[in-house]
Amino acid sequence: MASVAGRKKSMISPGVVQIDIPIGTNTLLNKAASQSTSLYQQCSALRSRLLRIHGFPQFFALSSPTGSFRSSAEVVNTVWDCFALGTPLCYLFNLLLPPITPIDIDTDPLSVDIDNERAKKRAIALFAIQVKQLNHGEQFTVTDLWDRTNSDGFVKVGFISVLLPFRVI
Repeated sequence: MASVAGRKKSMISPGVVQIDIPIGTNTLLNKAASQSTSLYQQCSALRSRLLRIHGFPQFFALSSPTGSFRSSAEVVNTVWDCFALGTPLCYLFNLLLPPITPIDIDTDPLSVDIDNERAKKRAIALFAIQVKQLNHGEQFTVTDLWDRTNSDGFVKVGFISVLLPFRVI
C-alpha cells in the first residue's frame, strides 16, 4: 500500500475498517506563510485603515517625515515608528466603541514631542494598561514595542490595534 505524505496508512483488520486521518487545525503557528499574511501585507492593510481615521495621518507625518513607502521595510517601519510614538495608540484607544474611559493623555498630534522618549514610553505603557483591563488580545510591554531586534512585540500591538473597534470620523 502506498503511503501519502502526512497521512497514516489505513488499518484493515478482519471485519473492522479503521482509517486514521489527520485533523488539520488552522492556527497562526501552523498556517503556511503567504503574501496575504506577511508582515508587509498586514502593515500595509493596517496603514490604509489608519489613514481613513480623521486626524491619524498626522501621526504618520510625525513618525515618517519623508513619507516614503516603496519597500516592504519602509511600510513596516512606518507603522512601527508611528506606534512607537505611543500617543497614536492612545488616540486609537480613545476612539473605542462603545465609549469607555479614555486614556488621560493629550492625543493632539501637534503636542507630540518626537524626541521625548520618556513621554513616548509613558503613552505606550498607558495603552498597554488599558488594553490589559479590556482583556483584549495578547498582553505586551513597552519593551515589546520598543525593542527593534524582534518583531513579536510589534505584531502583538498591531494585532490589538486591528481588533479595536474604533470610530472612523
